Amino acid sequence: VKDTSTVLLVGEEKTYELIEEMIKTCREIFTTDRIHIGMDEAFDIGTGGYFRRNGYVPTADIMAAHLKRVSAIVDKYGYKPMMWSDMYSTLANKNGKVYDLDTEISKEVIDAMPDADMVFWNYYKTDNSFYRNNLIKHIKFGKPVHFAGGIWTWNGQAPNFKWTYLTVKP
Repeated sequence: VKDTSTVLLVGEEKTYELIEEMIKTCREIFTTDRIHIGMDEAFDIGTGGYFRRNGYVPTADIMAAHLKRVSAIVDKYGYKPMMWSDMYSTLANKNGKVYDLDTEISKEVIDAMPDADMVFWNYYKTDNSFYRNNLIKHIKFGKPVHFAGGIWTWNGQAPNFKWTYLTVKP
């Protein structure tokens, strides 16, 4: 079920059997009606096994097909999905930057978004304007928006509380 070492193979029935088993297990274990379906950091989607099977297909088309299948599974189990918004933000711009403030989100990208809440994440920026401007862009999708920050643990054994505070405060 692998496209690349980090991405599932879109269009492979065994991929959706695996995803359905995961979601079915979550439904059996948890009582919430919310589920986070991820969909982030799939920047090499369509470049491995998918490419060998199908040739070149635009990334946005591959993501849309995959999200349609995953959304049907999520619906089957009565979940309201949420997903990381960075893939749609990245697909919307030509330079491949995540949450690029200079990129206008096109109607085509907005229309391709599945019926899922968007989770905007960032734990690097220290200025209010970055967050404000990105939240305004997210609101244009017409979906509920959530924010996810992080406690800095990426640069050593112990949390970096100083940097965490500098990025969470704005």
